[in-house]
Amino acid sequence: MGLHDREEWGEAEPPGDMTDKMVYPSRANVVGLMVVTDAGGSGMRLNRVGVVAASLLFSVVAGGCSAPFSSHEHVTYTGRIEQAPEVTSVSHVAWEWDAPEGRVLRDVLAGTGGAIMVLSDGVIGLDGTTGTEQWRYRSPDDSLVRAEATPEGSTVVLTYRGKDEGELDVVVLEAATGELRGQYPASADGGDQTTTLTEEARLVHPDEGSFGVEATLVDTGEPLWDFVGRPPKEAGQFFAQQVSTVQDMVVVSAVFADGGGEGFEPGAEVDQVLSVVGLDAHTGELVWHQELPYVFGRVAEPGHTLSQGGEVLLVEVGGASGEGQRWLLDPATGEQLSGGAFSQGQERRRVALLGDGYVEKAQGQGRVQYWVRGFDGAQREHVEVAARSGERYLHPGVVTDQGVLRLDYVTEPDWARGEVGAEFLSWDGGEATVVPVDLSPNESLLVDIEGSTNADVDAPRLVPVPGSFVVTEEHEASVRAVGLS
Repeated sequence: MGLHDREEWGEAEPPGDMTDKMVYPSRANVVGLMVVTDAGGSGMRLNRVGVVAASLLFSVVAGGCSAPFSSHEHVTYTGRIEQAPEVTSVSHVAWEWDAPEGRVLRDVLAGTGGAIMVLSDGVIGLDGTTGTEQWRYRSPDDSLVRAEATPEGSTVVLTYRGKDEGELDVVVLEAATGELRGQYPASADGGDQTTTLTEEARLVHPDEGSFGVEATLVDTGEPLWDFVGRPPKEAGQFFAQQVSTVQDMVVVSAVFADGGGEGFEPGAEVDQVLSVVGLDAHTGELVWHQELPYVFGRVAEPGHTLSQGGEVLLVEVGGASGEGQRWLLDPATGEQLSGGAFSQGQERRRVALLGDGYVEKAQGQGRVQYWVRGFDGAQREHVEVAARSGERYLHPGVVTDQGVLRLDYVTEPDWARGEVGAEFLSWDGGEATVVPVDLSPNESLLVDIEGSTNADVDAPRLVPVPGSFVVTEEHEASVRAVGLS
């Protein structure tokens, strides 16, 4: 349902269990509609008796509030909230969803109740099991700058362009219901800085080449804490850092190298130190600290990989191609763990990190193999299937407890975009379960220029959400999504 459905509501019942937070005269006579004025954060709720007067009251209250917040269409979910089940295997299409007319699907986020569809003007929350719309928050124009979800999917943070240049408006919503949690103005200065969310804070990574992080409250934008890291002794210059959230911990790792990565001879070995800290996500207090010295032929940015259950943190430099250095850490204590989760070179690729092992993939002679191994290298599961066309360049898939889900969409011999099929490979072996996915690229929004990279249609992608796996396009010109379960 989109903005183009607005006028039809005057003659039809609104979606069940949804509360409209904007009052339109054409809706004033709808029986049983609960209305919440969103002007100035008044939070007023009216039952069916007060609906007729709601439009007049809204007009008065809205006069003293800022335009960006008062003009949004806000519909919330008031029904029973049930935790959507985790999907670990796929056998059929559960639902299909089309973007509102004139809008494109920019992204899909995982919320506690299912899928959050990010448009250019706002977001729409769907039940992950059925694809039914549950709530929405949309502006009258394409002013959404970005949308983010907290790690556990409980909160959605929307950032809109403000009324004045250089200003932003931040809106914080409950992911399960769309209820307003907070709204506040923000400055666009530093808007390109990298940020990371915890369940209660936004972490801003300083971009002036320093080891540290600043935290502000998600709901209000008020400062919460800041951390300034100390460089290791005789470690050279700061090069790069990465910030990740691990349950109630914030992990910050930074690479320091002699010369700061400049002036090295090709192939020369460089003395470096990876400084890794674990911070209390609520207070910013230092919980643990590791300094990991190493020698490598180039200066590379650090990378974090968290196991699917949050039990293990893999910190690495140099990528996952078998080069570089990597360490397994306990994210709660920083203690180094024994074993490895490393690919065996170019022919083997790590595709998932588990709490007690990892999954790797290899291909050759028209076949593909996946292994589940413990950190000691011992094999626990294995499956072998025919390779897809263009296998080496396709995403290896999403790993679950029961197998691997991947997409097949490349034709032979031209390697063009073809029909999309979802393949589920079970650890129990046997033939792959193939589910056809009705997903055609939005050709009208693609620029087809011979010899240009724009001439090729981007690949579809998988987004795990509670209740389903969502298949949509990789680019921001999507108009359709399909839920698999």
